[in-house]
Amino acid sequence: MRTLFLFLFIFNTFLIAEVVLSSKNQDVELHNLVYYEDKTATLSFHDIKTKKFSIAKTKVASFGFTSSAYWFKVIINTKEDSKLYKWWLSISYPLLDKIDLYTCDKNSKLISIHKSGKLRPFSERELNDRNYIFQINPHQKSQILYIRVKTDSSMQVPMNIMSSEKLFYESRNSWVISGIYYGIFLLIFFYNAISFAYTRTKKYFYYLVFISSFIIYQLSLDGLGMQYFWSNWAWMVKHGSGTIMAMMIFFIVQFSRDFLHTSKHTPRVDIVLVFIAILMLILMSIAVFKPYGDVILIIAGVSVLLPLFLIYSAIVAYKRKFYPARFYLIGWGAFLLGSVLFAMNKFAWIEGYAFLAYSQQLGSALEMVFLSWALADLQKQSENEYIEKLNGLNSLLQEKVDENLLLLRKNDNVLIEQSRFAAMGEMIEQIAHQWRQPLNTLALLNQNFYFKIQLGTVQKDDAVQTHDKINEQLQYMSQTIDDFRNFSNPKKEKENFCVEDVIKSTLTLSDGSLKEVKIKTHLFSDTNHYVLGISQELTQVLMNLIKNTQDAVKEKKIERPILKFLVKEDEDNVLIRIQDNAGGIDEDKIDKIFDVYFSTKGKGGSGLGLYMSKEIIQKSMKGTIQVENVKDGVLFIISLPKGER
Repeated sequence: MRTLFLFLFIFNTFLIAEVVLSSKNQDVELHNLVYYEDKTATLSFHDIKTKKFSIAKTKVASFGFTSSAYWFKVIINTKEDSKLYKWWLSISYPLLDKIDLYTCDKNSKLISIHKSGKLRPFSERELNDRNYIFQINPHQKSQILYIRVKTDSSMQVPMNIMSSEKLFYESRNSWVISGIYYGIFLLIFFYNAISFAYTRTKKYFYYLVFISSFIIYQLSLDGLGMQYFWSNWAWMVKHGSGTIMAMMIFFIVQFSRDFLHTSKHTPRVDIVLVFIAILMLILMSIAVFKPYGDVILIIAGVSVLLPLFLIYSAIVAYKRKFYPARFYLIGWGAFLLGSVLFAMNKFAWIEGYAFLAYSQQLGSALEMVFLSWALADLQKQSENEYIEKLNGLNSLLQEKVDENLLLLRKNDNVLIEQSRFAAMGEMIEQIAHQWRQPLNTLALLNQNFYFKIQLGTVQKDDAVQTHDKINEQLQYMSQTIDDFRNFSNPKKEKENFCVEDVIKSTLTLSDGSLKEVKIKTHLFSDTNHYVLGISQELTQVLMNLIKNTQDAVKEKKIERPILKFLVKEDEDNVLIRIQDNAGGIDEDKIDKIFDVYFSTKGKGGSGLGLYMSKEIIQKSMKGTIQVENVKDGVLFIISLPKGER
């Protein structure tokens, strides 16, 4: 019996992790801890002292998701030199709900009890740290630590015993890594926030909410959220992690469906994604009221499977020439690798706590970078497509503009012809006025010569005089025909011509109608002025202006009507001022008189004369024409570039 008892005592001793504190910079990572599983989570400290402990199969104690409480036993022996320093037990997994530390002497007599954990007030922790830090008394030469852990999260208990100096260095390094990690996320968030403000698209909104929820989730996972943001917010401590994780998955699903067009490229996967999104909404609602442990298993399982569907959708989209999917694929590939390893570690399927914790962070950082890159690439592709489409529309628009310009030119030609026909009508009317008097004269000469023949009183001088007078009238009528022919068949090539000659010719053509309404005309010019163009076009413009004056004089019954022409020049242009005293134009109409089909004559006007006058002056003769009311009448000012004399 004594031999058996001694064997059991020695065997049980080997199952206890023993640490010897010796040097100032010592950092002991506790591997293959001895533990006891309290499946009912009801055993007390006194109960556990009599239980038989087992050795953990992994370096870091990891048991997956479990409702059991776990007890760990550590023996610490302190050398004399180590009593000069402070020593700490660190449990670096911030998601553990409750941790109870029982410190005993070498005879298992209880010395002290310290409590910590996520569900306990942060202010009760011995150090203001995201991890659970307990001080170890170095003056106790030999002591036994019993650590009880209970959590709804994955049961992982990475333990280290280290000096204050080593704890400081570890904390500093951890802060540097965290600063870089969260700095990357903040830069990505603000970059995409600016893009969202610019584009206002759903995919950017989904992505921003995903980033936000992921940052909150990571803060919870790292313990920084508990340390700095919600240590006194009971709901966030108990329910926040599950709610945020469900929200995070929901929005990445929505983002992926929108970004990859899964309903078009992978409709069957899209149905699965819709189901996952609905499931996450349900779990989000449940997590608001239920503990973290009630939803985490489903969320963790979905987080392992979801990347597989998303990567498959990205591959299909890329094969269908949706090239931004390549960055999405790389990002999710990195995240999938990190997350799957991380999740498998949480389920205690693989070990390597520290490496896998950082691999998950590295994978998530790469994912965010590449997803942002994918969005930027999509934006660039959209801009290129838009520019290409815009160029196509511009080309089409240019074709339409050219077609319409050609049509307008044709219409202008039609209008010019209409205006010319109208002017020819005016010309015929002018010829009728001018021929009436010569024809009367010819009739009188003919009748007088006839009577003299009948009476036998014809003298030789009578025949000569009659011949000369008839010839004079015929010459006048022939000149009228020449003027009409020159107007109706204008030269097509531009030439330098004298403005004063055109004005005189136009007044000659209009002489009959001017006399009919008793308009006196005056031409003022100190010398001859020349412009480059087609003289008949200027004639047409002047005839339009003369006709307008005639109509106004008739309508308003102006007494002693006058029409003045003043020609002068400035440094570059020849100015033709045409002024009448026919009462002017109404102020509300004067700005419209050059518009096509606008007329102040009511039904009697075509609205083409002044429009075509403007077209001829501006387009054909490269000049300008203006109008303004003056005292008792209207003033037209035509400015034409100088020609050569």
